[in-house]
Amino acid sequence: MYLISNQQRREITDFLTAFVELTADNGSNRIFNMKRRAGLLIKKLNRKEEIDIKTLKAIKDGFKNRSEEGGLEEVV
Repeated sequence: MYLISNQQRREITDFLTAFVELTADNGSNRIFNMKRRAGLLIKKLNRKEEIDIKTLKAIKDGFKNRSEEGGLEEVV
């Protein structure tokens, strides 16, 4: 599982929306399926909730504690 920022999530959604709206499939099943999958991913991303600051700090503190114990390394 990866955490992405709310800004990155919005940018990904905007990019995928532009791809779906601006790309002509011209009868190509490959492009049609890519557009369909992009639409499904947009819906999936829109269903996800944004993480509030308190939860994010708790997650970061958890990684910091585990990395100090030698379990996980924090990736920034």
